[in-house]
Amino acid sequence: MVSNTTQPYLITNEYNMSEIIAHFDSNMMFDIINDKLNSLNYVSTLEEPNMVASFEDQFKLMQEQYPGDSQNIRMIREQIYREIIDILCNKFNLAFNNQDETIDIFTTAYYLYDFLISNRNYIMINFYTAFIINNKDSLYNAINLEVPKTGRDISSNYAKRIYNDNKYILLAANMHRVLDHIATLDISLLNIFQSTYIDYKVVQFLDNAIADRGNFFKDIYCNILNSPEMLPIIITNIKLQLQKTAGSLTDTDMDILLNINNEA
Repeated sequence: MVSNTTQPYLITNEYNMSEIIAHFDSNMMFDIINDKLNSLNYVSTLEEPNMVASFEDQFKLMQEQYPGDSQNIRMIREQIYREIIDILCNKFNLAFNNQDETIDIFTTAYYLYDFLISNRNYIMINFYTAFIINNKDSLYNAINLEVPKTGRDISSNYAKRIYNDNKYILLAANMHRVLDHIATLDISLLNIFQSTYIDYKVVQFLDNAIADRGNFFKDIYCNILNSPEMLPIIITNIKLQLQKTAGSLTDTDMDILLNINNEA
């Protein structure tokens, strides 16, 4: 389920992967992940390296170099991945399914780190975009949007070049209201997984491995959008993704959109 082609990278200035593995303890792992969480750029859509994939590269290398110590290496591997899962689950009020022994510990740690850290912002934007596309009609009706005046609104005229459906034009032009309405809905962690991963086997795996102990959508996604500094940039990113997915967006169009503020 996970690609074997990964690029190792430095976790901190003081430690590389092999040193962390050799001197592993829970407090150090907690500090590493906390440092990463505290330094996240909540408006960037760039993918960050997946620490779990880098660990796996190191474990495979150590297994090849030290076959006589394979049992100890496997034990440390298990400890590290479980520690990563526990730290992330505690941080985001999630629960790991310890009852199912068939759940692969590496795959769980990999996707959980991807979901919550490596691709966190891109996944959030993808979720909102997919939700708007899949619920276009109900959102349009719920918000009771009005057709804007023609000929005077530059942003609306621009949007007509991108979308063939007027509902997308109005939803994009009123994105703040759209997101406010979505925030009132009951959206499960499974709904987010389904909007995030194309491979349904991954969705099934995560749904079996990870459970929501609270309300991930409202506690995490809605709280991020409550920031007045981050909201305008996130809205722009959602618009861009919506136009890529439901419209026709060129590089020139993207430059134009980034310079247009069509929020009421």
